[in-house]
Amino acid sequence: MTAIPVQLASSFSTFTTETYFKINQPSFLCVSCPSSGKTNFSLGIASHLLNQEKIEQLIVVVPTEHLKHQWTTNSKKFGIELNPKCNSLDVDALRESTDAFDGVCATFSQISSNWEFFACLLKKRTLVIIDEVHHLGSENSWGDCHNRAFEKATRKLLLSGTPFRSDSIPISFVQYDEENTCIADFSYSLSEALRDGIVRELEFITKNGAVSWDDSQTIHSTCLNNELSDYQRGRAVRTALAPKLPFISQLLKEADKKLDELRKDHYDAGGLIIASDIAHATELKNILESVNKLEVLLVTSKDPSSSSIIEKFEKGQGKWLVTVKMVSEGVDIPRLRVLVYATSIRTEMFFQQAVGRVIRTTNDPPCTNANMEIPQTNQIGNGISFKISLIGCISPPKILNLT
Repeated sequence: MTAIPVQLASSFSTFTTETYFKINQPSFLCVSCPSSGKTNFSLGIASHLLNQEKIEQLIVVVPTEHLKHQWTTNSKKFGIELNPKCNSLDVDALRESTDAFDGVCATFSQISSNWEFFACLLKKRTLVIIDEVHHLGSENSWGDCHNRAFEKATRKLLLSGTPFRSDSIPISFVQYDEENTCIADFSYSLSEALRDGIVRELEFITKNGAVSWDDSQTIHSTCLNNELSDYQRGRAVRTALAPKLPFISQLLKEADKKLDELRKDHYDAGGLIIASDIAHATELKNILESVNKLEVLLVTSKDPSSSSIIEKFEKGQGKWLVTVKMVSEGVDIPRLRVLVYATSIRTEMFFQQAVGRVIRTTNDPPCTNANMEIPQTNQIGNGISFKISLIGCISPPKILNLT
C-alpha cells in the first residue's frame, strides 16, 4: 500500500496523533465530541503503523452498514483499502480478503455472529479500531463476543463521542476510575472544537405551545414550558409532535423558512428531521412536502437501500432528509445546517449525537451557525440547553411561541 502521511490530516488529528504515539500503549481511548474528526485521526494512525510495518492489517468495527461504506471511502484518502463485504456466512471469502486488502470493515453484529473468524485474523499483527465503542457493554453478548474476538489484538484504538451507557454497564476494553468514570487517553470537548473552528456554533431554538390530551377521561391542558412531572412532560411532547395537530406543522414551516434563509449564502444547505418512529417519519415527510412542494427523502432501518439514500442526500442539493435513528450517530453530511428534533427521546447520548450531525464545518461557506428546532419543556428548554451552553457551543436558547 501507499499510505498518505499523517501530517496531511487536520490539526486536531495531528495533535491527537502526537499524543497517541507519545503514550504508545496497546489500547488507546479517544473521547472526542461528535463531528471533531475521529475518523481521519484513526486512519492517520493506521496509515503510519502500516507504513512503519508495526502492523500488518487493520480491522475497523462500526455500528451500521452505512458507516462501513463511509469508513471504506474515507480510508482510500489515506491509501488504505478496506473490504466492507464481510458476509459472516462466507468464511472463505473473508479469508481471501485479508490478502487482497489492507484489512476489513465490519459491523458490531457481524463480529458478534462470527467472532471466531475475526479472532483467527489476529495471527497477523493487527490494529483494531472500534468506532462508537460505547455500544459494547462488557456484560452483554456483543461485548462478550468482541472481547473474545479482539483480546489478542496487537493494538486497539477505541473511539467515542459519548463514552457512557444509559444502562450504566461498563464499556468493553475501557478502564474506569474509582468513581466509575471512564479513563480517556485523549479528550477533546465541543468548546475546544468550536475554538479551533472544527465545529459550527449552534443556535438552539425552543418552541413553546399549548397542548391538550385525554388521559383516563380527564382532559389535561398545559403549555410546554410549564413545570411538569416526567410523565406529564412526556405526554406533552408526544402530543405536540402528533402529525394531526398544528404544532408540528408550524414547527416544520418555521424550520423550512430558516433553511431557505441559510440557502441564500449556503446554496446546498440541508435540513435533518429526527422523528419518533417510522410511521411518524413518514407523516412528517408528507407534511413537509406539502409545505415546500419539493421531494423530501426518507431513510429508515427497514429500507435495504438506506445507505444509498443517505449518500444521495449527502452528494445532492436536496433540502430535507427525514429519519428516525439512521443519521443520529457518526454519519457525516457536512452540508446539514438545520435540525428538527421531533422525537421524544431525551437521553443525553442520543441528544449529543443528534447535535453532532449539524455542527460539522465546510469550506464553502466557511464556519457559520447551524440551527436546532425543538419543542420546549422545562427539561429541554432549560436543562439541556443550559448544560451545553456551558461548553460554549450553543448560544442561549431563543423561544418562539406557537399557540
